[in-house]
Amino acid sequence: MKQIGITNPIDMFNLPTNSQKQENLSSNQDQIQSYNEQYSQQQEISIPITKIQNLIKDIEFKKQKLFLIKIVGIFIIWTLVFLSLFYLLSLLIDFKTPIMGIVFTYVSIGILILLMRMGVRNKNRQPLKSCLILLGLLLFYTTLYFSFFLSVGELEPNKFSLDTIFVSIVVITITLNFFVNFIVLTYLLIERERIRFLYIIIIEVIFLIILCIVFPPTIIFIPLPFPYTYCLVKTFQQILIGKFDLKQNEVIPGAIAAFLGLFNTCNQVYRDL
Repeated sequence: MKQIGITNPIDMFNLPTNSQKQENLSSNQDQIQSYNEQYSQQQEISIPITKIQNLIKDIEFKKQKLFLIKIVGIFIIWTLVFLSLFYLLSLLIDFKTPIMGIVFTYVSIGILILLMRMGVRNKNRQPLKSCLILLGLLLFYTTLYFSFFLSVGELEPNKFSLDTIFVSIVVITITLNFFVNFIVLTYLLIERERIRFLYIIIIEVIFLIILCIVFPPTIIFIPLPFPYTYCLVKTFQQILIGKFDLKQNEVIPGAIAAFLGLFNTCNQVYRDL
């Protein structure tokens, strides 16, 4: 004879009370909240990783090279604007003012140092602030050169004229800045793996030899480009290994940082003060 299974009777006395139900519910809510907090913490941890991957030191050399090419392009434009501003200052400022040149020299040096330090700080890397700082650097860099030659002209007024000063500026900027920037730009366009200082020097020497053959008097300028070349390439190498903690989209702050790095190549690490 088949037995019919009988379920255990419900214990009416051990049913959970309303308070127990509320405790169970609150316990479940606490667990859910704990899971949400853990998930939020994991999301917060993953955000810096994404940002770090956007740093120049963490991206491939092809993108690093493009970043440096843009900086060199800014330097080339800088040289051309510098010449224009210098010419305008020579027309607007009276050369017969004896104290003006000395005052402008010290003021320009102080403001240049201040703007360079401001331009590389993380909180000043927004596009608008960076553009204003870069324009300020360009203006006071031009003023520094102009006021320096103005001061020298006041010491020997018979030996220095407007034409002499302007020709001196043309020689310094065109044969040094523009020439070296063009060499570095040419090298970056053909380089595939990493920056090699020796290769840049070889290309520079070849261009100098050709220039001396075409125009022999330029042989006196052969030693001038090498110190600037060394400082510029050394600064670029430091930027690529993480100095200044530049991001891929911070081209103008990168140009400001490179300008500062020209005077601080011995220091491999930069601290954001």
